Amino acid sequence: MTDLRPWLVPTLAGPFVTMWTLTILALLLIGDGALRVFGFDLDTWAMAFFLSGAFASGLFVFLAIADVVLLATKRRAVPTGSAAFKSAALSPFAFWAVSLLPIPVTSLFVAILWAVTAMALSAFAIRWLLGKPIDAT
Repeated sequence: MTDLRPWLVPTLAGPFVTMWTLTILALLLIGDGALRVFGFDLDTWAMAFFLSGAFASGLFVFLAIADVVLLATKRRAVPTGSAAFKSAALSPFAFWAVSLLPIPVTSLFVAILWAVTAMALSAFAIRWLLGKPIDAT
C-alpha cells in the first residue's frame, strides 16, 4: 500500500468528528458550564473545542500506533475507508469504557498517566475488535 490516504484520513477524521459532535451537543443541551476540567467550568466554546481537539489528537496518535503495531505483529490488517472511520469514530466511547475501570487517582500525574494508558488500551481494543485479520495465505 503506497497511498496512505484511505487509512490516514478516516483515522484522523473519526475522533475529531465524534469529539466535536459531543462537544456541540453538550454545550447546546446543558449549557456553557457543561464541561468541567479539574473542577473548572469551560465557559467558552473555543476552550471546549480546543480541549476536545487535543483529546481527539491523542486518540489519533494512539490509533495510528495501534495500527502499526498490529500490522507489524501480523495480527490485524490496516483498516481503510468506512471500517477505519467507524472504529476511529467509536474510539472516544472505547476510551470512556476503559476509563471507567476503578483506578485510585491520587494526583494530577496519576490522572494524566491513567488517561494516556486508557487511550492506548482503548485504541488497541477498538482496532483489535473491529479490525480484519490478515489473510493467512
